[in-house]
Amino acid sequence: VSSFVASSALTMALYGVFESVCVSVILFFMVNIVPTSAPDFGQVFALFVVSNILTNWVVGNIIRSIAYCFSNLVMAFVVGVFITSFGMLYAGFVVSPDLMPAWAVWFYYLSPLSWGFRAVSLIAFTSETYGAGQENSLGRIALDIFGVFPDRKWIYYGMVYLFVINLVFILVQ
Repeated sequence: VSSFVASSALTMALYGVFESVCVSVILFFMVNIVPTSAPDFGQVFALFVVSNILTNWVVGNIIRSIAYCFSNLVMAFVVGVFITSFGMLYAGFVVSPDLMPAWAVWFYYLSPLSWGFRAVSLIAFTSETYGAGQENSLGRIALDIFGVFPDRKWIYYGMVYLFVINLVFILVQ
């Protein structure tokens, strides 16, 4: 890894942390994902912020890697829009994995956006506010609608996946 890539990644990571924390705080409290009086408020909020930081960091490094691969701005933009659109389509919030054709489900499991979406969904809907641990709770129903496994271990799998993919895209740069 060159010194330019390392310094660029560090600079963008610091900027991304600031940006993600600001957006996460506004989003978390504006939507009132979990009330501040909830017993698991601190854990839910911390995991929400960390998940958003990792997702932001990965998306930034993917876009930067695409930009470094092309000498022409127009080509980089076209390829970047295509890859971003493809990632969003198969992230799970436009098309649920239950509704995807069998041959396309692997796009869902490769998309970093799907791992971020799955982690944030699990963080919110497996909290005590939404009836964590109950079979027919509101959180369980919401997760079933989006085809997300209701096991909290997927939160940590998602964070590890996002971190590893981030390192891969830093090395690609």
